[in-house]
Amino acid sequence: MVACFKWQLIVCVVFLAQALAASAPQEPRPQDSKPQEPLRSIAEMKRRGLTASVDLGAELKMSVKKTSNGYVDQPATFEVAIHNIGTETTLADASLLIKFTNGLGTEDYGLRFGAVSPNEKRTVSFEYKPLLPSLHVEVCEGIWDDNSTGWTQARTSARFYIPYDPKIPLHDLLPARRQPAQQLTQLPANLSDVPEVSFADPLAKGSKAPEGQFHVASALEKIKYVNQKKTDAYMELLLSRRADLAGLPFLRGDACRTKGESRQQFAATTKMIRDIQRRRAFDVRAHFADFSDSGQMTEVVNILAEKRTIPSAIQVAALWQMITPESAGNRLELVKHLHRNVSDAEGTRALAKLAIYSEEEQIRSTAFLALMTRRDQDYTDILVSALSYPWPDVAERASATIAKLGRTDLAPRLQEVLKKPDPRLPQTRLVDGKKKTFVRELVRINHLRNCMLCHAPAPVGEPTPVERAGETNRLASRRRTSSSSLVERAGEIQQAESTGEVPIPGSAITRYYGESNRDLLVRFDVTYLRQDFSAPLAVADADQWPSMQRYDFVVRTREINEAEAATWRKLLPADAASPYHRAARMALASLSRTERSAPE
Repeated sequence: MVACFKWQLIVCVVFLAQALAASAPQEPRPQDSKPQEPLRSIAEMKRRGLTASVDLGAELKMSVKKTSNGYVDQPATFEVAIHNIGTETTLADASLLIKFTNGLGTEDYGLRFGAVSPNEKRTVSFEYKPLLPSLHVEVCEGIWDDNSTGWTQARTSARFYIPYDPKIPLHDLLPARRQPAQQLTQLPANLSDVPEVSFADPLAKGSKAPEGQFHVASALEKIKYVNQKKTDAYMELLLSRRADLAGLPFLRGDACRTKGESRQQFAATTKMIRDIQRRRAFDVRAHFADFSDSGQMTEVVNILAEKRTIPSAIQVAALWQMITPESAGNRLELVKHLHRNVSDAEGTRALAKLAIYSEEEQIRSTAFLALMTRRDQDYTDILVSALSYPWPDVAERASATIAKLGRTDLAPRLQEVLKKPDPRLPQTRLVDGKKKTFVRELVRINHLRNCMLCHAPAPVGEPTPVERAGETNRLASRRRTSSSSLVERAGEIQQAESTGEVPIPGSAITRYYGESNRDLLVRFDVTYLRQDFSAPLAVADADQWPSMQRYDFVVRTREINEAEAATWRKLLPADAASPYHRAARMALASLSRTERSAPE
């Protein structure tokens, strides 16, 4: 839809309070060019002690109209909030000079706001039709010099509001996505070969930040619009129209939502981790692989070790989501933390996952040693289900872990593996009385590009960090004792800290989970899709984004036709050569030796 939007609109507002000469009887129209002699007006305003603080709010209102290329935009509404912070009433002809700049040049717009009493606040609105909907706001502030008795600050924020025509077919609001032909020619040899699924097609290479911002904001608005009448309606619509997504393990309703006190605790924990991550550089070359890079987790561990009031299930959920994609050093520290400080079932299950999903032998072996001290029943189901995981490496690690733990009680499960075909082979079953063929396969999802695939948009009216600044400062000023817990702070943080900003295509990522624009926020407390594991992979043509990016991996059950089923059967080895059977035989042999050597 956004392919036709290729212009950049930069809105730069400069506060130039102007006092027009009393001898000028003609009242200027808002569309007039820049006010007369603005610098002389500034001097006059300063001389009289007239200052003001200005907020420019830009709200993009779209009455969508269908064209051959999709839906196009209509005029933007701008609201300028005037707050007189001076000692006298501003002049009757006081105005703003607003500069609009795009690829075709610059246009000056003179906006009169008139007399405003000291400490009075006034909002002045005007309409401006940009050439294209791409909108970027550049902040210009501090036009007074340091010797002035007053100062003026021009802060700007962009707001997107799209009132859709109720007659629009809802499926027209789904993201543009080419249906890739599933032409399997060989089995994936490594994680970078695994098929990739996406919420939408990426923007064209070389797209600028304004276009990326509009691309993200408009997609979030569409989701909110469809969800007005029914919770998760957009996700249901998306899955009904997208065969490539329909077989993914999506959660909906209460199953994908964290509520009540758990929600507040999750918000507090993720905020703590997020704040630590924000203090560190995002795009470090060794960020994902270096065992020496354990700084983030070291800080997290020191805090969590003292905050015992957060339930382990909440801690583990936050750590799995935010730390497992980090460097090898941080993940190794995570294993140690779980071993030392999280002794219940949730910590045990996380250790089992790290033992079978981690690529690094050091992390797997450390997790295995930790599992030796845990109760068998807390992690058995994870190892057993992994025996048929459609990525052979995971199944092989699960078999090896069962053998090293001496779990002779699981020998029957390993024997079942030998009796069944390779779990990657197509399977036929009856669906509504018809035979259909399905295949289970591992797929990958680029974490930075698919926030809207896994999370719901933040509610309308979610405050931005700037709007929360006053409250944040107030909370920070409170005296806190060393015994104050994250639970106590969770009630103060509330929903606002359960959000993160969707990365903007074409714009560099400078911090973790930014929150500069409320139109670009998604909710962490609503998660439709949870990864089995994550791994960093190199991305070609990363443009402004890191060259190594996080990918989340899940299992998809996809319907295939007979021709593709035949290809799968041809590519997969016979049972005797199947890596699943080979791993099961090796594990059974090891368990047999263990059983024979056990004392009677």
